[in-house]
Amino acid sequence: MIRQLWQWHRPYLGWLSLGLILSIAALLANISLLALSGWFISSMALAGITGATINYFTPAAIIRGLAMIRTAGRYGERVVTHEATFRVIAKLRQWFFAQLEPLAPSQLYLQRSGDLLGKLQKDIDRLDAFYLRIALPIISAIVAIVAVTFFMALYDWKSAFITLLLLILSGFALPIALNRYANPVAQNEVQLANQMRTHSVEFTQGIGELLAFNAEQAKISQLNHIQTHWFEAQIRLHKIRSIGALFQGFFAHMALWAIILICAPLVSNNIITGPQLAMLSLLSLAAFEAIAPLPLAFTSWAELREAIKQLEHVTDQKALRAEPGMEEKIPNCLDITLNKLSFSYQNANRYTLDDISLRFPYGTRTLITGSSGSGKSTLLQIIEALYPTPNNACLIGDTDINLINSDQWRCNVSVITQQPQLINGTLAENLRLAKPDASDTELLVALTKANLEDFVDTLPDGLDTWLGDTGAKVSGGQARRISIAQALLKDAPIWLLDEPTEGLDQSSSSKILKLLDQYLINKTAIIVSHQGLPSLRIDHHYIMSNGRLTQHH
Repeated sequence: MIRQLWQWHRPYLGWLSLGLILSIAALLANISLLALSGWFISSMALAGITGATINYFTPAAIIRGLAMIRTAGRYGERVVTHEATFRVIAKLRQWFFAQLEPLAPSQLYLQRSGDLLGKLQKDIDRLDAFYLRIALPIISAIVAIVAVTFFMALYDWKSAFITLLLLILSGFALPIALNRYANPVAQNEVQLANQMRTHSVEFTQGIGELLAFNAEQAKISQLNHIQTHWFEAQIRLHKIRSIGALFQGFFAHMALWAIILICAPLVSNNIITGPQLAMLSLLSLAAFEAIAPLPLAFTSWAELREAIKQLEHVTDQKALRAEPGMEEKIPNCLDITLNKLSFSYQNANRYTLDDISLRFPYGTRTLITGSSGSGKSTLLQIIEALYPTPNNACLIGDTDINLINSDQWRCNVSVITQQPQLINGTLAENLRLAKPDASDTELLVALTKANLEDFVDTLPDGLDTWLGDTGAKVSGGQARRISIAQALLKDAPIWLLDEPTEGLDQSSSSKILKLLDQYLINKTAIIVSHQGLPSLRIDHHYIMSNGRLTQHH
């Protein structure tokens, strides 16, 4: 796990190192400021009593310098460390999304959307603890402990040893001991937090259905139950951390009194001066600031490990369709041939597609009708290269589809799915997913062809109108027509249409089919539907039932 964390942080080593330097500088400046102030005040008081002369300009200037270093260091540390952390977190989200992409949809359909959202957001956010809460405080504390011990040893090795012993006991031994109790609590807290996010997202997404069936109270009770246990886990975790803080304060004052008891006789014997006693006493007390974050650091380690475990539960999965090592080029002939194709989903007890042999010559239109669950949509996903197939069971020209890079193949395919997915962005941003360099004029032409010109005229900001989360501000029929406009912009040679008129009224359906009839000339079109499409010219018509195809007569 340490190796994986290092790989994630390594590209930003410069930022991380600068943040560490600033943190150490601010910490040492603060410790030195308190110790030097104790010496300075004591020396000034002693000079006032005895009438001795003292150079107060130099220590006063040093105190001001230390105060400035502390202030600038703290500010710089916050800026630099958070900048470094945000860069790491942004990179981690990209990495996690890149791990998810090959799993879609073959393995992600088994995942709950709220759980994936929690991993993408909160679990990755927890990884900032490695630098901010663990590595940075521990390294800074070690440097400060070494510096304080060395400085105190210049005056009295016994005082240095006692301070070192109490710092190690308070900063490392005690937190490690408490961490044994915090580990299971922290793991449970992370799991309950994930459950809370998952169920909250599901509650929000399904609120309409819950209200329709009067089931909202049962869901709220479930949320309250999870929330209660989550809060209890948080309280137990904070109690453990509070115990660590309590003992730290106790050990800090023990160090203070130990230094006074050890060094007071040294003052009497003129080995050290009174101001030096004040300096060493306050130095030992200030040194405990360096170890103050360590109990949180060690308990955060358990949360960090659980967060990584949650992420690895998804990212360790292997994509069902692995990209070929030796990729074949997209053939010039784009005929699609199925040779005794059989396919079943994971843990299914029957074939979704059963011994299908069929050829889709380039430039032809094929309609496949059948009831829900008969395997129509699965067939389109096979042709889209979303699932692996047996060798030579699906050919593009004479090339096995398994030997073709899936991204390159999909550049040749326009897909209109049964449930179009719109991003949380503007209408123009959604359309440019199909053609990133499309001009506004091209977008408007595609929308007009998709029978959306009246819809665009009603939008307050035209193409720049925000469509909301997953297209919440548009109807299902409008989302489907936007999907058709995307396909028109992409202008691919092969079209896969899953229920292209689903959710449209009769008038809109007729217009869309008329448009498709005109636009699909010299393109391969494979259309699946629950029913026939009489207004669309079809070359071949097949019926699918229980994963088998028969020709329609």
